[in-house]
Amino acid sequence: MRVRNYLVNKTVAKCIVGVFCLLIALFFILSLALPDRKISEKENRGLATMPKFSFSEVMNGNYIKGVEAYYSDQFPGRDTFLTVYGSLHNGLAKFKVGNGTVVIEKDNNADDFNGEGLFDKENSTENNNAQEAQ
Repeated sequence: MRVRNYLVNKTVAKCIVGVFCLLIALFFILSLALPDRKISEKENRGLATMPKFSFSEVMNGNYIKGVEAYYSDQFPGRDTFLTVYGSLHNGLAKFKVGNGTVVIEKDNNADDFNGEGLFDKENSTENNNAQEAQ
């Protein structure tokens, strides 16, 4: 019984690792195969291009920052991820209280916070904390 559970768990773990590796390989192949885009119509801005390699740029760190900007702008399926993020972000109201972030589900009502605006609550909390610190 114990050996059988071990084999099942080992098989499941191998399947999860295999799917993860396939996803990484798929995104790598897509990033090589797809042409670079010049502009993002969703964000209404130009996208980063691959920086020119030079030893001095590598040494001062600008080359790595440029490559990071290039890959974040040219990521396959980037517009889809931005759409999903926007949908999730617009569906939730967020504000900070102390060191944590509080997330409140937002309805279609303009008055989700019983007559107080979201920023009124946030500012009043910050003002109370500032007054207590004095």
